[in-house]
Amino acid sequence: MENSSTSGSSSSQSNSGGGGINTSNAVAVVALAISIVALMGTIMQVLQQYYASAAGYSNCHESVVGDWSKSKKRIFRPSELRFEVQFEAPVIFVCQPTNEDGPLAKVKIHYINGTENSLAETRTRLELQDDRQAQAQLSSKERIATADNERASWLMLLNELQRMEKDSMAFEQEEYRKSPLRQRQQPDWDNHTLAAALQIKPRSWDTMPSNVKKPYATTTMCHMVEMAAMLGMHWKVFNSSVDKYRAEGNGCVMTGTKVDDLGIMFSFQIYSKRKFKENRLIPSDDIKEYCFGFVPTIWRDTNDSRRLDADENPKDLSVLQLASRQEMAETLVMIGCNTNTSNYVLSKEKKDGHLFPIAFEILGALGKTIHIENSSFRMLPNPTYHHWDEKFISPVKLLQEYRKYLATSGWQTNQISRIEGLGARVEEAMKGPPFDVGLPALDALHAALDQCDEFLLNENSKQKVLYILRQHLQLVFGMLNRDKNARLARDEDGNMVGGSLTAPAAVMSNKRDGDSDYGDLSFEDVNEAPPEERQEKLMGVYFEKILPRVLQLSALGHSWATLHQHNANPAKEGEEAHDGGAWGDAPAPGAGRMQSGKTRFLEERASDIWCTLIFRMLCWLLLHNFHKKDVQVPKSELLGCRLPVYIA
Repeated sequence: MENSSTSGSSSSQSNSGGGGINTSNAVAVVALAISIVALMGTIMQVLQQYYASAAGYSNCHESVVGDWSKSKKRIFRPSELRFEVQFEAPVIFVCQPTNEDGPLAKVKIHYINGTENSLAETRTRLELQDDRQAQAQLSSKERIATADNERASWLMLLNELQRMEKDSMAFEQEEYRKSPLRQRQQPDWDNHTLAAALQIKPRSWDTMPSNVKKPYATTTMCHMVEMAAMLGMHWKVFNSSVDKYRAEGNGCVMTGTKVDDLGIMFSFQIYSKRKFKENRLIPSDDIKEYCFGFVPTIWRDTNDSRRLDADENPKDLSVLQLASRQEMAETLVMIGCNTNTSNYVLSKEKKDGHLFPIAFEILGALGKTIHIENSSFRMLPNPTYHHWDEKFISPVKLLQEYRKYLATSGWQTNQISRIEGLGARVEEAMKGPPFDVGLPALDALHAALDQCDEFLLNENSKQKVLYILRQHLQLVFGMLNRDKNARLARDEDGNMVGGSLTAPAAVMSNKRDGDSDYGDLSFEDVNEAPPEERQEKLMGVYFEKILPRVLQLSALGHSWATLHQHNANPAKEGEEAHDGGAWGDAPAPGAGRMQSGKTRFLEERASDIWCTLIFRMLCWLLLHNFHKKDVQVPKSELLGCRLPVYIA
């Protein structure tokens, strides 16, 4: 019995000891598990703190920067025990497609030309402007909520630049398909001398200002202005004094303001459908100067690719400035106009236009041909402070009336015959009403301008051309502001000129049926005429009033004769100016008096230049065009400005 109780007691103790061990093990396991969980939590918290140090990583998401998000990465900095966020952003600029030197040295330049390869290189996507099928599947609430408010605006800017290139090239190809058989090949993108481009720049979020939450692109002030023009936007506000900027047009809007610790920040937005067809700017490098109110002239050296400095004031008239009244007045002074003419422009109370502002007349007479041969694009930024609206003027009808007056002017020189032939070819290419400025017409206009430039540059000195132009401008401004009382003009010696005219009688006898007082026209009659007669009245004033007085001033003034003193035998050269005839074959002089051979020679030379300048002006305004809402905001000092600006 004792043995049995002893064994039972031992068994009980053994069981009790085993239970204690099991309990201790369980507690240890639980404690270990809790410790591991705590350790894991601590490690996760530490890792989270390290990853949280990678500020800006989420701001480089695909929803913000699109395919540019693939460049984001975290770089651990052991010395600082933190992560640094690095990403890539574009440096956008405007240059010639042949340019090999971008803002970043030894960095590849990616050009924006609308091709699949360009889309891939610039990491952009072209989305349909109005995918109706996709939109139809969304409710009204969803459509509103699908706005890409979080997307970087520079990404949308790149997309629109790609769209501009692609849509405009498709439009030009369609124009070529519609036109008759053509001898010359359609120009491709490589023929352009203006293109948007970018370089890829590595950046760090460490350098981002605290108040900037998205990666930004970098450009310069001049390139920002140029890209806005390329997309069809016009500046409504451009105030560098308070750093307020706003441009809008063609479904886009761009605003700019100063951001602390950074500089001027622009934001690009889309509010409507965009169009890049006939309204696309001519892809010419000269556009850069037009954006700031500078106009390259026919005397611009084509071999000089150097950009004009903003503070440079060329005295050789290779460039005109027409962006403000002050700059317009200075341009008139450089042309040689008198003080009265400049004062007409400076005063807002004086008239400086008839059917259209005189600034466009100067632009058309002297402006370099910007149109690219065989191209269908003709739009330019407006370099003047005036609006251009074809609702009030028809350059085609003006050209028709010009040809009618020219045919009955009485002058029969080689140059006049050449102009008549060029005008006939232009009208033929217009295909009759309604007039179509299509590819054949653009070709004819371009060829006509080339012929005019050949005459003005190679057959006449700059002094001769400017002499006739200044006389013309002085008379036009004088008649505009003195109206019907301006019956007399003064020559350069101060003598009154009027009454008898030395021009051919036909110049003053172009009366039309029912117009008994046609020879007494003034600009007031042009303004009072109905729309269908305005062009006829204007050409009447030019041929009946302006041309005879220009010829009088030229024949009686010493300067015009001095410019021709190198001609040993003016009568002989006068014979050559006729279509193979002698002086006796010339039209009879008007006003009942005989002219000397020298006088007739001087007048014919003057009439050749005057008729060429007016014809060139009409052809230039037909070959080029401006948006009616576009007007130049003075900013000429920013031409070539490399002030860094940023795009949100």
